[in-house]
Amino acid sequence: MSTQEEGKEANAFFTDFDGRVKARLNSVSPRRSFSGGDGRFFGSSSRYQCRIKVEYQRDVMKLLEEGMIVGVENFRSTPASPRYTLLELTKILPEHFGLRGLSEHSYYPMQFEIIERAVPDWSTDDTSAMIVHADAVPINYDLVLDEGHPQFVKGFSFPKLGEEARILSRWMIDKMYNERVLEKLGRLSPGQPSVGPDASIGTISMFQSEGQGDIPLFLDLESLVRHHLGVFAFTGGGKSNLVANLIRKIIRNLPDSRVIIFDVSCEYPFLLLDLLVDGDVPSIVISEQEVSSTEDLFNSIVKPEAFEDRDEGIDLVRKLIEMGRIGFFHEPPSFEMPTFGGMLNQLQQMGGSIDSAPGQAAQEIRL
Repeated sequence: MSTQEEGKEANAFFTDFDGRVKARLNSVSPRRSFSGGDGRFFGSSSRYQCRIKVEYQRDVMKLLEEGMIVGVENFRSTPASPRYTLLELTKILPEHFGLRGLSEHSYYPMQFEIIERAVPDWSTDDTSAMIVHADAVPINYDLVLDEGHPQFVKGFSFPKLGEEARILSRWMIDKMYNERVLEKLGRLSPGQPSVGPDASIGTISMFQSEGQGDIPLFLDLESLVRHHLGVFAFTGGGKSNLVANLIRKIIRNLPDSRVIIFDVSCEYPFLLLDLLVDGDVPSIVISEQEVSSTEDLFNSIVKPEAFEDRDEGIDLVRKLIEMGRIGFFHEPPSFEMPTFGGMLNQLQQMGGSIDSAPGQAAQEIRL
C-alpha cells in the first residue's frame, strides 16, 4: 500500500486531536511596517495577519505549538476540489474572561483576589470563561484536495472568515516538506523506514504531546550547493550548528564536493572536529599564526558554553596536529599583493598533500 493510500485510508489530511481542538478563523488584516525604537521602519514578508479563535479545553495549550500549519477553506474552493489557505501559527495566547475585565484602577486586594480565583479555571473545560487566541500568517501555499489527492499550489487565496481552521496532520507535514525532495533523490516515500538517518538534516518538532515523535527533514544537498543560501537568526539561535551540520551532510553525501570556510570567530574547528580528524576526509585548518602547543590551539578555538570548562575534544585536537592538518598563514611583504585565486591554489595544493604525508609538521601558506 502506498503512502498516498495510507493517508487517504486514515483520513490523515487534518487532525483535531480526537476532537480536543476546535478552531475558526476570526479575522484577516493587512500587515503594515512598524517602527523600531530608533525610528527605523521594518517590513514584513507576509501581507496579512490572521487571528484564529480556539475553543478552550484543558489540554489545548499542550497540543498547540507555534510553527504548526493550519488550513482554512478559501473562496476558490469547490465541492469537487476543496481548497485551503495554509497558515503558520506564530503566537498562541490563552485568555481568561474574568481577567480581561480587570481594571488597573480597581482596589488592589480585589485585583489580587480575582487573579487568584482564575487559577483553578485552567484545569477545567469551561469554554465560557476562557479562550485561546492564535496568530498566524499565510505561507503563500494552498492545499488542494483534487478528488482526494492532496496538492500544494503556490500562491495566496483569501480564506473565508468564520471557517474552521484545521491543523495539518503529521503525515501531511511530512509530505509537504519531504515528498518532492525524496522523489528527486530516488528514495522511497516519506515515512518509510529504509530512509537512513544520515539523509536527513534535522527534525521538525511537532505533535510531541501525542508521543508521535519528530518528523525527519530532508534536503536536496546537490541543489543547495549550486544556489545561494542564507542562514539568519538571533544570537544563540543555532546558525553555526546548522551550517556545520549542513557541511557534514554535504561531505558525507557528496564526496566530490569541496568546502572552504572563512571562520573569523574560530568556532568551526570544534563543531567539525570529528570530520577534521577523519582519515577518509582530506582537510586542513589554517591559523593566523604557528601552533605552539595542543593546549594553545584548543584554548583558541571557540567552544559551546557547555564545553568551555571541560577538556572534551583536546585529544582530537592533538590528533589533528599529529596528522599534519594544521597550517598557518604567512603574511606576505607589504609590496606583494595576494590574490584570492592564489590563496585558493595554495589551499588546493596543501589539501592534496594531506593524506600523502601524515604526521608532518604544521604547513605554511605563503602568498
